[in-house]
Amino acid sequence: MSPTLLLLLLIADVDLVAEARTKLRQGQVAQAVTLLRQALAKTPTSAAITNDLGFAVARSGDRREAEALYRRAMELEPRRVYAYINLAELMSEHPDRWRRQEEVLALLMRGLAAVGDDARDRQAVTFHLAAFERSVGRLGDARARVRGLLADTLPAALRQRVLDLGAALTADERALAFDDWPDPPLTDADRGVLKKAAALIDEGDFARALAILDPLVGRRPTVSAARSLRARALEGLGRHDQAIRELTILLQLKPSLADGWRRLGTILAVHGGSLEAEHADFALRRALSLEPAWDDLRALRDQVAKKRDPGGDRRRPAVTPSPPSAEAQQLLAEARRLVEQETPDLARPLIEQALAKSPGYIDAAVTVVALGGRVPESTVKALWSDGPGLLRLASEILALGRGAGMRPWIDRAIELGVPEASFFRARLRADDGDRTGALADLIFYVANEANPPRLDEARALRARLLGRSDPDHRRAELLILDGKVEDAMRALGGPCRAGLDAAALVAIGRVYEFGGSWPEALACYRIASPSARALERLALVAARAPLPLLSSVETELRLARRARVPAASWAFARLNEERGDRTMALADVQEFLATAVSGDSLIPSATAARARLDVWDRDQRAAGLRFKRLASGLVGVGILSLAAVVLLRRFRGSSLATAIALRPALYPELSRAIAEIRHDLFKHRLSALGLLPAGAARREDVAQAILAPERISQTLAAIYERVGQAAAGLGTALRRLDHEPVFGPLARTLLQTEALLASDGPAEALVPLERRLREVHAPALTGLLGRGPRTTLDAERLTRWTAAVLAEAAPGTPAPGLWLEELDLAVTVEEPALATIFGNLLRNALASVAAQPEPHLLVRTERERDAAGRTMICLLVADSAPRRLTAADFEARPPDRGLGLVRDLVRRWGGQVVLRDQEAPFTKAIGVAFPAAPVREASS
Repeated sequence: MSPTLLLLLLIADVDLVAEARTKLRQGQVAQAVTLLRQALAKTPTSAAITNDLGFAVARSGDRREAEALYRRAMELEPRRVYAYINLAELMSEHPDRWRRQEEVLALLMRGLAAVGDDARDRQAVTFHLAAFERSVGRLGDARARVRGLLADTLPAALRQRVLDLGAALTADERALAFDDWPDPPLTDADRGVLKKAAALIDEGDFARALAILDPLVGRRPTVSAARSLRARALEGLGRHDQAIRELTILLQLKPSLADGWRRLGTILAVHGGSLEAEHADFALRRALSLEPAWDDLRALRDQVAKKRDPGGDRRRPAVTPSPPSAEAQQLLAEARRLVEQETPDLARPLIEQALAKSPGYIDAAVTVVALGGRVPESTVKALWSDGPGLLRLASEILALGRGAGMRPWIDRAIELGVPEASFFRARLRADDGDRTGALADLIFYVANEANPPRLDEARALRARLLGRSDPDHRRAELLILDGKVEDAMRALGGPCRAGLDAAALVAIGRVYEFGGSWPEALACYRIASPSARALERLALVAARAPLPLLSSVETELRLARRARVPAASWAFARLNEERGDRTMALADVQEFLATAVSGDSLIPSATAARARLDVWDRDQRAAGLRFKRLASGLVGVGILSLAAVVLLRRFRGSSLATAIALRPALYPELSRAIAEIRHDLFKHRLSALGLLPAGAARREDVAQAILAPERISQTLAAIYERVGQAAAGLGTALRRLDHEPVFGPLARTLLQTEALLASDGPAEALVPLERRLREVHAPALTGLLGRGPRTTLDAERLTRWTAAVLAEAAPGTPAPGLWLEELDLAVTVEEPALATIFGNLLRNALASVAAQPEPHLLVRTERERDAAGRTMICLLVADSAPRRLTAADFEARPPDRGLGLVRDLVRRWGGQVVLRDQEAPFTKAIGVAFPAAPVREASS
């Protein structure tokens, strides 16, 4: 080809490439690809055109061809810096980058060496190499490269990109650090150990608690609840360094555990020196960001600030394998020199000699693999009992992109007790699609020591396997941690407003709460109610906010108290004391102290308030007694006698509330009566009233429903008479119907309704009566049920009942285990009746297993829902006897003893008999289920 023709072709190529680049800038990717293919066909050895075509093809979405073109450009011109940059950008977003990371990193490192001494090119490749490392979770390596770049002289544009990458790395590190690892499932035995340990710690027996927790933590190191209890026990024994280590591992597993951060920060602040002050302050800030209600931690942070001093890195030193012989080291050095001179064939014999003299020489074995060979069997054999050495060999070969066959070596390192090997196995399992196995290995790695060296990479791999959650809330949480309240508010889309979902409103409210903006926080939680989380936060703020703010959220506070949020009771106590209703305030304080969790920061204030109100209560009682004596002397016996006669005639007998308090056995009959009123009267007959004013029903049809076949007031009187007969059978007389505080007003409203319907009065006059029936009388009936007997199935009561049964049993009778699903399960059953039921269930179980050599018994309680949607509380006795009972067996039992007595008592109190098969070592469970007792509110 003549020089003139070659020059013309080059000029034509330049024109095609320039036009293609213009098309790319205009977004016309397909046309640009066509033009660049034409240019490459004319000059197939052009690295520049090959790279440009790769870039255009990548823009079109064909990653595979783009990668091939970039690699071709590198072969044509190894110093072609843009090929390496483009490949790094392509692979940073490639879905396969995690599996191929070693291969891509090796290629980019080769490019870094190929670009030579040109500072700009090295800086550009280094930056994109760091960006790729960030994309595959190698945050530590990427951070090191960013630090190196910032120490160099950079162009202004590149420096800004490096600073942005450093900021992104910081955000990644912190965001990943606050993701919880999944908890493993617990067995019944594990739960039993945790229950027993918690009870021992509450009793102050820390040594025994530690003795039963150590085997569980050793066997299952990823159980966060066990580590939390172990940290409390170590703290109680004064072993603060060990408690700090345990809490550090716990918070690696559960970064969202507010109480863990509080405990860690408190120990470091109180028992640590200036070197731990920075760590203490971070832990306290983290606890406050998770729970802004802990005002006492703010004062603790002020104390820490006085002794703050940055601490050093306390990671354990890496394990160094035994050095090879001097002769083997000399042979390897000579072999590497030959490789640099591009004579690898001459180098291989020298490496083989080095391995013959020192079979466990890891650097030599890795060099063999780098040259295309295989690790000698003698090397694997020499390292088979050296866990760290075996892991180092496997990890360095993995870094070469040759992971085939590494799994047995990594498994062996794990067997030899090298925790870091589980991280590498997690990577291999993730590449193979074994998500469950990879997560199990990662959790084991994070749970095995405090601050493991590859913690950031483990978190990044965890994020890949599990996915990331709610980035706006995560970013806001990090900003709160830094005290940037306004930035956190913007990240969440604040301020509060209607239309946002409850989770977003609660998150915004927490930002206000952290900044001490009580009115705004209460407004957020009020909009988000009746969300359970919103009510809980609202009660916590109301328990600390200025009193004038509380009147605006009383409705929500009542909802929170019904939801059994203890802080709501304390908020009402403050409010009622301010209003002068000290009696109600004292009841609220007592309710809070009875329901608050141990360690609640509000308990000291509530305890002081109770002491103050107790003094007032005693003074009031003394004053009342003096007043009664004075009134007795002034009024005289005659006036009092006359008043007594009048009151006796009007209020002779007991109200229903008093009757069931005196005779709890009346409650089942009352419960059935109220159920009949709700179903027959309110639901089927009185519901017609709501349709009449709207014209949805004819007046004669409504009158027929209320007045026939008998007047509805007469039906109510008959029901009340039946309850009265039951009360008389128990030795208690009820008041007349019109003087009963609940049934009397209901009867009067019914009589007014009947009179209006019978006299053709205006339909509008029925509206207030219908509203009163629905909004006043129906809740009053529900409140009456709430005054029934209430027996709590807690550990103390069940233990006492069990001891009573065992006391009458033969010596050596085995004691059953006790498993409570919750600590406060209550049923509306009289305690003697429930104790009789339990005693007969336990005696039956003891008799069933009496002949067994290794009997198993377990008493347990649990909460469930029945077919009607009611919440039921179950009390079960499980045993290991082979014989199973059926419903027919229960029905055949005589009514005066054993299970027959249980059957009849359960029916009387409105419960159900429960028969279930159980897993080994148990065979069956026999028990009872009763509706859960309604939550009682403090009465005025």
